Amino acid sequence: GIESLSKISQKNNKFPYSKISRGAMIFKGYLIFPTTSAAFVASRALASPSFAKFGLVFEHCPAPREYSHDCTLAIYLESTKEDFSKEEILLLITEFENLLTRREVSFKFICTSEKIRE
Repeated sequence: GIESLSKISQKNNKFPYSKISRGAMIFKGYLIFPTTSAAFVASRALASPSFAKFGLVFEHCPAPREYSHDCTLAIYLESTKEDFSKEEILLLITEFENLLTRREVSFKFICTSEKIRE
């Protein structure tokens, strides 16, 4: 399922935002929100069973300045599997957009993965 990065970091004695398993994490990204309440609605959605299949861990963080000039809240995401395909990322974002659109929550997705399997 989905756990927060801080819980996994405590288990592994690692800092948040670090690699979680052996090997490189392929999928990394930020969801940036216009309001704090939107970020918390999104985190509840990410914690739902429908997103468990993606094997994601996440943590709230300030939105990085290179992606947002506002002082907003973001969710940093990492996959726990090392073979995320572009199609899986698109499916994840599509499902997330559909869910949050129904809840009238807007967000911006930034993929920071260095390498995505073709």
